[in-house]
Amino acid sequence: MSAPHSIRLHGPWLARLIDESGNPGEQRKVRMPTTWSDAFGPNFNGSVRLERSFGRPTGIGDESVWLVIVGLAQDSTVELNSQVHRIVDGRIEITRLMELRNQLRLDLSGGNLFDEVRLEIT
Repeated sequence: MSAPHSIRLHGPWLARLIDESGNPGEQRKVRMPTTWSDAFGPNFNGSVRLERSFGRPTGIGDESVWLVIVGLAQDSTVELNSQVHRIVDGRIEITRLMELRNQLRLDLSGGNLFDEVRLEIT
């Protein structure tokens, strides 16, 4: 079996700080990977919503597309096209879940970001 083809989703990501009531506040663009303090300041200890769009890879034929999120905290929420999904061992197959244009949303808290987000075509 050959190695998977990877498409890294570095950014830009649209980041919104979430207040105590769960309402998204100001937005800014961040490029991943980064540290929590570099992206949101050394004193911020709240929650963040990160959003990024991406297109459906072309020419995938019978291959599978996986969303891989390295270093994602277990209490994070992952949405693809407005549907919440459970990530097991940092990955989920999204071949049949994708549309032509896709919206990925991650809700993170407590200083926990992730190392990398990528699509893997196998």
